[in-house]
Amino acid sequence: MVVYADVLLFLNTVTNYYIVLLLGKICKVNKKWYRNVISAFCGALFSLYIFLPKQSFVLEFAIKLFCSAVIILIAFGFENIVKFAFRSALLYLVTFLYAGIMLAVCTIFKPNGMIVHNSVVYFNVSPLFLITISTTIYFLLILFKRITPTNNYAKNCTIELFYGDKKVKITATV
Repeated sequence: MVVYADVLLFLNTVTNYYIVLLLGKICKVNKKWYRNVISAFCGALFSLYIFLPKQSFVLEFAIKLFCSAVIILIAFGFENIVKFAFRSALLYLVTFLYAGIMLAVCTIFKPNGMIVHNSVVYFNVSPLFLITISTTIYFLLILFKRITPTNNYAKNCTIELFYGDKKVKITATV
């Protein structure tokens, strides 16, 4: 199968845009739209990694961490390490959800032309199909976020820790 760099960049930019947009909604961060586009495009540039020879797991992991950090920093800036770590963790969660839904769509509808190389997935599908499915997934995840219960208040509980015959009671916030 032939992988075209321009198609790869376009499709990944669209996909990354929806992922960053959803992440912004979850984190309740409203930055300028062009930050999302630039962030999505930088993430798409990483997809060119598919053309490089296979790398070691450690190097691939480091490159992915760097790429996700760049995406977060461009899209949302840096406020503090806690928010950065939280947004990074959510980026992975949203990405995993998106990838799982895409895998389900591919398993059910079996579109021809799926390549995985250097942990980058390339779908040889029409851009219209990918944009349609990405938009649908985005709205499904927004709907899921709205229907899941959220408590904006903390609950306290008592925890008992045992070690041998010693016992300690502490109050924790859930």
